[in-house]
Amino acid sequence: FFFARWFFMLTHLRACAPMLLKLILLGALVDGITALFFVLMHVTHVTIPLGFGLCITAAALYSLRFCAAGNTSFAYPQALVLGTAQGLALLPGISRFALVYTSARWLGINHRRAFEITWLIEFPLIIAASFLSVYLDGGNQIRVLLSDPIALVVMFFASVIAYAALYVIDRLAVRNYLWLLSFYMIIPLVVWMYLSW
Repeated sequence: FFFARWFFMLTHLRACAPMLLKLILLGALVDGITALFFVLMHVTHVTIPLGFGLCITAAALYSLRFCAAGNTSFAYPQALVLGTAQGLALLPGISRFALVYTSARWLGINHRRAFEITWLIEFPLIIAASFLSVYLDGGNQIRVLLSDPIALVVMFFASVIAYAALYVIDRLAVRNYLWLLSFYMIIPLVVWMYLSW
C-alpha cells in the first residue's frame, strides 16, 4: 500500500540514509515502550472492561473532528507519546490504530504522516509476532495453508478487501473525515452490552 510513497527512499538509500536511520531509531523507541507495557500488563494482570475500551476508541476517533491541521515532524518526544498510546492499546477494546493515529494528530503531525507512522510503527510488531508464531508452531500451519487451494483463494480475496479498506481509511484520514468511524463503535459496544447481560 505504501510502496509508491517509499519507493524513492528505497531506490536512493544513500541520500535517504539519515532519514531512514532516524525512522528506525524512532520506531525502535516506540516499539520498545510498547514491549514494556506488554510485560508490565502481563506481570500485573492489568485489564479493563471491554466496553470501556470500546468507548475510549470511539472517543479518540470522535476527537479527530476537533483536531486542527499540523505540520510537526516525527521526533523523540512524539515517539514517547506514541509508544505509550500503542502500549495502552494492548488493553481490551482499545483500537491500536485509532489511539496511535489520534495521538499523532493531536501532537500536530499532519494527516498523511500520522497515517504512515501509525502503520510504520506496527510493522516490526507484526513481523516479530509472525516469526514467533511460526517458531512456536514449527511452521505446520503455514504448510497446511499453502497446500490448501481454498485457503489460498480466501487469503487472496482477504488481501484485496484489506487493501481496499486501507485505501478507504486513508482517504477518510486525508479528508479529515476519519472521526465518522467513531459511530461504528456503537455496533461492538451494543453487542458487548447484550452479551454481558
